[in-house]
Amino acid sequence: MKKSFFKSAIEDIALIDWRSLILFRIGFGLVLLFDIYTKFLASTDFFTDVGVLPRIVAIEKSEWWAWSFHFASGSHWFIYLSFIVGAALAFCVIIGYQTRLSIFLLWIFVVSIHNRNPIILHSGDNLIRVMLFWMMFLPTEAYVSLDDIYQRSLGEGIFRNHERGVVSLASFSILIQLLLVYFCTGLLKDHPEWNSDY
Repeated sequence: MKKSFFKSAIEDIALIDWRSLILFRIGFGLVLLFDIYTKFLASTDFFTDVGVLPRIVAIEKSEWWAWSFHFASGSHWFIYLSFIVGAALAFCVIIGYQTRLSIFLLWIFVVSIHNRNPIILHSGDNLIRVMLFWMMFLPTEAYVSLDDIYQRSLGEGIFRNHERGVVSLASFSILIQLLLVYFCTGLLKDHPEWNSDY
C-alpha cells in the first residue's frame, strides 16, 4: 500500500539513519565520560561537605522535586565511588553493553549530580539531561554494540522498525531538541547588543 504524502514527509523528518544513531551513542558516551572526568577533578570542591556547597545548605535551598542520591553522604569516598560508577555506565553506553539500562542509570546519575550542586551548571548540562532522556527510547544498541552481538549469537537480532533507520516520537523529539538549541541561540543573538549597539 502506498504511503500518504503526509506520512512520508513525517517519516523523512523524524528518520535517524542507523549509522548516525551509532555514532551519536558512541560520541555522546565519550562526551559524558569527559564531563564526568572534569567534574571528578573538582568533586571535593563542588560535591563534598567540605566544598562550597555542603549538603545541609544544598538540601535547604533545593526545590522539593530536586532529588539527589548524592544528598545521602558528603564524604570523599562516597562521591568518588559515585563518579567511578558514572564513568563505568558511560563506558557501557559507548560499547553498547546493556545499553538501555546503562542510559537510564546514567540519566539518574547525571540528574542526581546536577541537583547536588546546581550553581555550577550551564545550558550544556541541561542539554545532556534532555538528550539522555530521549536516548532511553531510541534503539541505540541496534548495531555495533555488545548487545547486538549477543542477540545475533542467539539468532534473534534486535528489532529494527525501519529499513533505513529509526522513526519514532523519540527520534522526532531528539532532532527537534537539537534544532531548538540552534534556533533559540539565534534568537538570543538577534538583539541590538549583538548586531548594532555592540
